[in-house]
Amino acid sequence: MNRLYGRSRLVIDAHDTMMADDRVFVGTYLDDFAVAGLLGPVGEICLLGLAFGGGIRPLLSTAPDAHVTAVDTNRQAIEMCTGLFGMHFPDIGFDAVHADAADYMRFCDKTFDVIAVDLYTPDGHADCVFDERFWSDVLARLAVDGVLMVNVWGVPLYLDPLVGASPQAAVASLLEARVPTLRALPAHDNLTFLACADSEPRAHLESRDLSRSDRACLGLLSARLRVAEIDTKAATLPSELTGLGTFDQVRAETQARWPGLAAAFRAAGGAAGLDPSLCTPRTIIDDPSAAQAITLGLLETDPVSARYVPIVAAESAFRRQYRAEWFGRWVVDEFEDLAQRAPEWFVGTAVPRAMAMAVCPVAPRWEWTDELFDKVEAFAARS
Repeated sequence: MNRLYGRSRLVIDAHDTMMADDRVFVGTYLDDFAVAGLLGPVGEICLLGLAFGGGIRPLLSTAPDAHVTAVDTNRQAIEMCTGLFGMHFPDIGFDAVHADAADYMRFCDKTFDVIAVDLYTPDGHADCVFDERFWSDVLARLAVDGVLMVNVWGVPLYLDPLVGASPQAAVASLLEARVPTLRALPAHDNLTFLACADSEPRAHLESRDLSRSDRACLGLLSARLRVAEIDTKAATLPSELTGLGTFDQVRAETQARWPGLAAAFRAAGGAAGLDPSLCTPRTIIDDPSAAQAITLGLLETDPVSARYVPIVAAESAFRRQYRAEWFGRWVVDEFEDLAQRAPEWFVGTAVPRAMAMAVCPVAPRWEWTDELFDKVEAFAARS
């Protein structure tokens, strides 16, 4: 049995982590940490931020022989995570270091092939992610051909988080000034920034011993990597970084941007022959025909706002609401047409969010799940 799968039943649905014993990929941003092993051989991995260890199995799914060093400032989190892995995943070993991430990067004498940054506090982002010295220290610990992955939560992706005052824009600006190329993999309200010398995934990755859903997720990740290039020209470093990454600041910034999204929905609804007063982002997910018409219209006029329906459909599954089952069915039924109509949105947003619904451990097994896996695997093989 593959060591990535649990020895006993496990489902964790916590604020900062979702995990399941029978699947590596569960539809959250931590799935995207698997991208590092798609880019080349990996020996040493440093994971900054541990929590329940949700990023460890995705990392090892594509770098099975790598050694993982996980750093966390919370001793209780380390004890909890090592105990959890000892019970459910006893064949997965990793070194856990109790230390402040910034101090560890500054004084560590090792070099890593992969550094994955996933640093949060109870109030939001750790302060160090907005510190220029921290990123200089991180890059000094990265191998010449290494891969840096940085997860940043913040303004929802359908509100253009790389523009204006947002954690994503601030970190993009800090990284863009220090790395030759910067890419991003979106998931829900998160961006995982990717900096590496080579962005072309390996042609083949052995994954026969992974589950069907995990194979499909890996195949899609390779396709997503090819459309992950982002425009950081609009990302600027705000003059005041204090509080930028707090939950309260992100909520306030999201609220300030919401009227623009609502206006885009009304315009797209009117253009589609719908009553604009009924075309609101908060209610449209319950009306499949209207949601589809508005999304298709937005793909022509406002591709950023067109991310809304896929993201909210997936979020509803994670919140156990199950009000948007129709979205997965739509993606399956219109797979080829949507792929041709809007390739970047299709690969970067629509299919990943439908896949998130399909692999979410707390969601039902939708009747379209197997069809989606088939289509995704075939699509990935052609990409």
